[in-house]
Amino acid sequence: MATTPSRAARAVSSPERPRRNAAARVALAVYSAAGALLLGVAGLVPRENRVFEWRRVPTSLALLIGGVLVLVVGGLLSTSYLRALQERAEKSDAHLGRARHAERAVLILVRTELHELLEQLGLNSNGRVSLFLDTATALALVGRYSAMPTFDRTTGRAEYPYDEGVIGKAWEKGAWEEPRLSNPGARDAPANPRWIDQQCGRYNLPRDEVQTMTMRSRSYAAIRLECGGRLVGVLIAEDVRIADETPSSDRTGGHHAVSVAALNALSGGDLVRQLSELLGRMCDMDHDALRDGLRDQLNRPSS
Repeated sequence: MATTPSRAARAVSSPERPRRNAAARVALAVYSAAGALLLGVAGLVPRENRVFEWRRVPTSLALLIGGVLVLVVGGLLSTSYLRALQERAEKSDAHLGRARHAERAVLILVRTELHELLEQLGLNSNGRVSLFLDTATALALVGRYSAMPTFDRTTGRAEYPYDEGVIGKAWEKGAWEEPRLSNPGARDAPANPRWIDQQCGRYNLPRDEVQTMTMRSRSYAAIRLECGGRLVGVLIAEDVRIADETPSSDRTGGHHAVSVAALNALSGGDLVRQLSELLGRMCDMDHDALRDGLRDQLNRPSS
């Protein structure tokens, strides 16, 4: 099981630690000010002024002793508190470091599995496979692979609502397939309005987002994944081609249209099962950290 940062550990991380250090410095300053005030007042009180006649202690001496005690005790307490806070922060940093390492390791595993899945589907540089995690509020992208760098290195939105896109359809229905959308036109030209209308009308996608899509897919297939009886996310494959299109440059001599049937055929094997299990592990991880890790992974130059 991956190491996950606890709430307590995250509470002592970067946002909280400066506040606690500041509180310790304020406490030390208060003790110092109180001690200095007593010492200062002690110097102003005449020596003959006595308030502790039964002990024959001059007021100035009493204030002087009190000031010294306040400074010493306050310094000891503040130093002890700062030392304890530092030790706790170091333990928290170590724990968070292990958690971040685990998150990166899971993201690498996901990408490796998606790479293999893309090859088994025969999508090559015409397609892309992506994995989305249910965060309890939306579906978040946590893995992506395409042999085409332009398609591979785009993360899109951090989260996707449950009612948008083929992803949303698959989440609601269990599986969804879109075999044929209109030709979107050349990638270096504005998208075909009919293709835009289909994306918006059929899948409730925002028009401005559709107009700026890097990958203008024409066919999609997506299945909902579960782990241990719990719904954990969606696996989606997309292709810029449709079923009856076979470019002359395609050496395999056959079409590679994505389909739910193809994904279901793979779902009985290790690949999809392992992706489901990885999503199950991700459910208990820091979702913001996963998103940041994915962004770093996709923005890294290809080796």
